[in-house]
Amino acid sequence: MRVIDRRATEELCIKNIRVMCAKRPYGKGGARQDAGRPSHGLLYVREGCAHFYHDINPTVSVEAGKILYIPKGYKYRMQYTAPMTEFVLLNFDLTTATDEEVVLAEKVTVMNVDDNTQQIERIMLELESTASSLDFFQLLHRKELVYRLFGVLYSAGTFVFLQTQRYPQIMPGVMLLEKTYLQNLPIAHFAEACNISLSSFRSLFSKQFGVSPVQYRNNLRIERAKQQLTEGIYSVNEIAYACGFENIGYFCRYYKKVVGEAPGATKKGTLTKK
Repeated sequence: MRVIDRRATEELCIKNIRVMCAKRPYGKGGARQDAGRPSHGLLYVREGCAHFYHDINPTVSVEAGKILYIPKGYKYRMQYTAPMTEFVLLNFDLTTATDEEVVLAEKVTVMNVDDNTQQIERIMLELESTASSLDFFQLLHRKELVYRLFGVLYSAGTFVFLQTQRYPQIMPGVMLLEKTYLQNLPIAHFAEACNISLSSFRSLFSKQFGVSPVQYRNNLRIERAKQQLTEGIYSVNEIAYACGFENIGYFCRYYKKVVGEAPGATKKGTLTKK
């Protein structure tokens, strides 16, 4: 089992989705201290509060309006600490396309959803309405809702732990870079988002990812360019400009260095297969 990185998110398969909606009084709880949790969990607390305990890690509390991720296999005990706690619990399995087990984080993690609480509340309420249904279309709708929930959580910046982060202080800049990689924004813009100096951002970024911010951005652009080339619709020049490369010659050289063949060869190979 491993913590999945950003480039593998397209391979994520969410399976065995189960939804439980319940209310629990003060003092009630449970434990998974022997074998660990049998599946991943997303706990959304609508009212009340719950405390999670671990032998090593400090107590984690999740309050009303918050959502908590519990990794599969994690050992813990928990207790409801409000007069009445109302929650929606989403259980699921998470694998890659090759059925390799993955986790989003290695421990219980409260997600930052302050700006998306209403949207998450709506999704959770819809999930609640499908909880007991075995209707085929309701099952499909349930799965669509879960993927939508993941999209909201990622766009809110709550999945910055999808990679093992040694330098979490640079993650606001990384998230911004990944959202704007087609734009030619100065690297200083991303450093400012982290409230650190440009030199510190560059240094920590290189230590985290093994490449500079510019190389990282260019690699994202090459990924997109390769995808568009395999679609066989646009010319190499059109794709280069659309992907943020203003110099066609540089784009072709960089593409060949990363992919192992010229962009024209990728496009030609796609058209030949068609």
